[in-house]
Amino acid sequence: MYRQETGQSLTGLKTPRDFAALAKKNWELALRLFEYQDFIEAPFMQDVQTRTVYEGLKGRNGRNNLLEEFLVALHVKEPVSLKADVSKLVLDAPQTAAENVIQLAASGWGYAEVQVEADGSFLSIEKML
Repeated sequence: MYRQETGQSLTGLKTPRDFAALAKKNWELALRLFEYQDFIEAPFMQDVQTRTVYEGLKGRNGRNNLLEEFLVALHVKEPVSLKADVSKLVLDAPQTAAENVIQLAASGWGYAEVQVEADGSFLSIEKML
C-alpha cells in the first residue's frame, strides 16, 4: 500500500520523526498506514514504549484524533492549540439584532476537533469553512 503510493515502504519509517514528517506532508496516507495491519512492522514500531502507546490507542474511536494523540505522545509534534480572538462576548439585552464574529486560530499542524455551542435560543451559530 505505502510502496504503491510513495515509492517507499514501511521500512523507510525508521524513527517516529520519519512518521511525523510523513503525517505532516500527507495526513490521509499517515492515517491509512496507522490503521494498516502491518503498521507494527515499521522499524520505529519495534520500540517497546512506542508499541505500548500504539496498542493503548488502537481500537478506540476517532481515527484523526488517535493519530494526533499518537504523534504527540511520542513527542514528535506539538498538539494543535486553538485561540479565540475574544475571551468573552457580552450582549446586554440589545433592542435590535446584533451580529458578532469570534474568530478561531489554530497553531501548528495536525488534527483538532472543535465543537461550538450557543447557550440561548436567541443565539445562532453560522459555520464558516
